[in-house]
Amino acid sequence: MGAAGSVAAPGLQVPVAAALAEEPVPAVAAEPAPAEPAPAEPAAAEPAPAEPAAADVRKPPPYTYWAEQTSRWFVSADVAVGAFNRGRVSIGYGKPYWTWFGLEFQAATTSEFGTLLFGPRIDALLVNASLDLRGTFAYAREQPLRAESYGSFELEGTPGVKNEYGSLDAWIWGYVPAGPVPLVGYWEVGGTYLLSDPSPYAVFEEYMRYTMNGRTALMLRAVLSVKLFSDRLLLGPAVDGVLSPERSGVLRVGGAASYQFTPHLALNLLLTVPVVSPDSLDWYTQSWGIGRLSYAWASGEPRPGW
Repeated sequence: MGAAGSVAAPGLQVPVAAALAEEPVPAVAAEPAPAEPAPAEPAAAEPAPAEPAAADVRKPPPYTYWAEQTSRWFVSADVAVGAFNRGRVSIGYGKPYWTWFGLEFQAATTSEFGTLLFGPRIDALLVNASLDLRGTFAYAREQPLRAESYGSFELEGTPGVKNEYGSLDAWIWGYVPAGPVPLVGYWEVGGTYLLSDPSPYAVFEEYMRYTMNGRTALMLRAVLSVKLFSDRLLLGPAVDGVLSPERSGVLRVGGAASYQFTPHLALNLLLTVPVVSPDSLDWYTQSWGIGRLSYAWASGEPRPGW
């Protein structure tokens, strides 16, 4: 048996055969070996996991980030720095910065004036609207006595009568897509109503850059932009004007540009200068301009960041 135990049985590994030869085994009549079971059917191979679609792994372009979010109650905030510094907080329901309704609070300042406003707002993308109570205060400008026309000297105002006023503002604005053409139009119409009559003084409406002899004024603006660099850059001409029942209006022309670095970070530039005006003010005072770098945030974002 020792010699027999030194030979490994076919199909067995050497350590197993050595363990069977440690003790002698009594001789017995050989019995037919049991039939070996039929080999099991090989298991069906599991399908390889599908590769994720390109749209699932790519970073969405800035203009779709807010559109792809779910509607919800949210708090949002955006801050802008530059020639027009602004802080804004909004509370509402919908997709932040896309389609939503709610309330907004805003504080802003330039080198010439500051303003605070509050009111409801609804964004439906193509048509949007807001209604705000606004308080405006100039840092140095004073209110002049009413006249048919104003020059820079007259607009220095009456000593002691600061250019401060409250107003009710209503605005509607929206976009006009051009389909497959890489163009987009922007328009806005806004009206302001002074909450108190400043008579016999005139009010230089700091936001509209227009001298009011009454309590109402209307502003209109249109911009036609070409879309470049995957729609990140918008660039084109701009025109705006201000009207009032008491005196002739102002017409300004210029241009606008904006660049969306990320869904949160954007640069906005706009400048229009007067070409028609009843006043002989310097061009800077009557021009409408904005230059700001802004950052936007909202609660519940799936991918907050820069």
